[in-house]
Amino acid sequence: MRKTGNLKKILGLFIILLFSVLFINSVIAQIRINEIELNPSGADTGNEWIELYSDSLININGWRLVNHDNKTKTLTQTFQGYLVINFSEQWLDNENESINLYDSNWSLISFSPILKDIFDNSKSWSYCDSSWKLVDASPGSANNCINNISQNNTQNVTAPIALQLNWDEDYIKNGKQFEIQVKALNLENKDYDIHVYIYDNDEAKTLTEIRDGDNWESAKTRLKKFFTGSGNRTGYVKLRIKDSKRDFSGTASIVAIIKEYSASSEKARIDKSIDVIKADSSDLIKTTTESSQSSNDREKVIKQIQNSQTNSQTTGDVIRLGKSSSSSKTTVYESTNEKIKKYSIYAFALLIVLLIILFIFRKQQ
Repeated sequence: MRKTGNLKKILGLFIILLFSVLFINSVIAQIRINEIELNPSGADTGNEWIELYSDSLININGWRLVNHDNKTKTLTQTFQGYLVINFSEQWLDNENESINLYDSNWSLISFSPILKDIFDNSKSWSYCDSSWKLVDASPGSANNCINNISQNNTQNVTAPIALQLNWDEDYIKNGKQFEIQVKALNLENKDYDIHVYIYDNDEAKTLTEIRDGDNWESAKTRLKKFFTGSGNRTGYVKLRIKDSKRDFSGTASIVAIIKEYSASSEKARIDKSIDVIKADSSDLIKTTTESSQSSNDREKVIKQIQNSQTNSQTTGDVIRLGKSSSSSKTTVYESTNEKIKKYSIYAFALLIVLLIILFIFRKQQ
């Protein structure tokens, strides 16, 4: 009987753990951008708002709303149901506007299509069964999805292209070359070019050079066909501070811009703060020696990655890492949501096994 009792305790703890995992997964899956007021009646300033919806109580402290101009609104709330976020300034554009919702780890949670509202009235864009409709505004309550103005004012949910930047703060040092990780989300099946550079105060006066193949080029050099294919892609860009700016240190701005191959218009842009560490005498080594060593190290890392788990497809929750962004192999980054989904299946299978074992033990008693 003792063995059966112990097994029951283990099984009970496992069931609690399983339901906790499934509950977390449910919370992540249910929150969404629910309604957007681009062009309120009267003045836009102080009257624009975005509504979020969640089936369950959720803490979104540190989450971010990002608009098409890459302006960021950091969230601090805990809520369930409908949450209306008001803007004291003019934050949304009446045309060519889109909104992304990121969690505190910069994972994309929800998004809107590119929207347009020129009516200057009490209509808002509302989420209605996998599409967006321009209908009577309903902040803080269920959307008026049946009050669609016309078929021309309905948009299917297609995520806009977005960029994310990541780096190791300890390696952004004057006198050294360093790498910036660039993530591009929601790409179409096309070729894309990238610009990445750092500037201080005046964007026209850049601080950096960029590595293009074996050569160091001017700051705003376009890296052609940096990304290829649809879905999400990740690549790395090498930068270094110019010799003429060797005395610079402190906070600057880093910009990344993505364009379709050889096109002039921007598809997405991100501008973030970055801290540059002051150079010291040990850092001021010959660039050629440093570049050669870094390149060799990078090739070793790429080979290690290519020998790891492979995946022939890219999804919205799985992002490939590696310098060659067009590679169809190497999945080494998965979002929290993707991991939970995957391991919940394993947990459920293990639960079934434990139930079978318990049934056999009870039959033997």
